[in-house]
Parts: sequence; structure tokens; C-alpha cells
Amino acid sequence: MSPLLFNQALDPLIQKLEREGRGFAIDGRPLTSMAFADDLVMVSDSWDGMALNIVILETFCQLTGMSVQPSKCHGFFLDTQGKTLRVNNCSAWNVDGKPIHMIPVDESVKYLGVSVNPVVGLSPGNMPAKVQQWIGAIRKTPLDPVDKVSLLRDYAIPQVTFVADHCMLSTAVLTEMDGYVKQAVKSWLHLPTCTAD
Repeated sequence: MSPLLFNQALDPLIQKLEREGRGFAIDGRPLTSMAFADDLVMVSDSWDGMALNIVILETFCQLTGMSVQPSKCHGFFLDTQGKTLRVNNCSAWNVDGKPIHMIPVDESVKYLGVSVNPVVGLSPGNMPAKVQQWIGAIRKTPLDPVDKVSLLRDYAIPQVTFVADHCMLSTAVLTEMDGYVKQAVKSWLHLPTCTAD
């Protein structure tokens, strides 16, 4: 199914969650869900609120013939007791009668290429090492130099940009990765290292 059609198929669910679900308030506006292609994140300000959102999701799936794969679902619940942050001090939510994986504090799950942890939040992982790995893999291909640059530009750099945007990478990390990219491009195009960036 094309992404556009899938977005149209999910739109009624998103609208129903916005109207009847229980979200998390940001600047006074409730946020109940975030969707990208076939990935859906639901948020709520309480355990009961999330349970309600899951009921809305299950009803939508029953009406549309779509399904959720509980084994691929993850969640966590944060609350405080005094000044202490408690993680998953509750029972797991159920999707289609099956409990979903509750992410413990010492674990992260990948969502759209970014690691998510209940305490840390979004974590980029070791992006400079990933950039070096991608450059190394591209270097080994039998492509022409210009095609290697195109591959880097069209597939690797957008992943870096996505993580940089969502994880607020530091200037030092961005500068390090920029150096790797410049060095690789100059090498592939047989340019002297003194060539202006």
C-alpha cells in the first residue's frame, strides 16, 4: 500500500484519538498520537488514558480489518512519588488481549531509527561510528565516484539529518561527522585535501 493511501486509511483513527482519546498536554493542547507511515505512537497523561486510547485503536482495527502486532508494540509509564521518578510501576497494557512489552530503564527500543528509553528519552546512539560504517560500505561498492557521492547524499545524509533533528546532536558530533563526509567525498572524487569545503 502506498504511504499516501496508508495515511488516508489511518486518518480516521488519528481524528478519533484526537476527539475522544486521552492525550498528554503540551502548551495546553492535548497530543494523543504521532504517526509516520505505518508506525504509530500513542501518548497519554495516565495509565487509564492509555488504556482508553488502546480501546479506540482496537475498535478501529475491528472496523477496518487492520491489525496490530502486539509483539512489536512497546510502552512505558512514568509517574512520580515525591521527587522520585517511577518507571513502569503498573501492569502492562494489553493489545488484542496480549500484554505489550514495557520498556525497562536499562533498555531502549528503536523507533524510526532513534533509540527511545523511558528515562533518557531519544538517544542517537553512536552516530559518528554509523557514518563511518556507511561511508566504508559505500567505499567498497563498485560504483563510479559520482554515484558514491549520490548514494551518500540521498540515503545516508538524510538519516543523519533525521537523527540530528530529533536528538539535538551537539555541534561537536555534527562537526566530527561532517569531517568524515568531506574526507570521503574528496577521496572518491580524487580531490586534493586542500580543496575548499
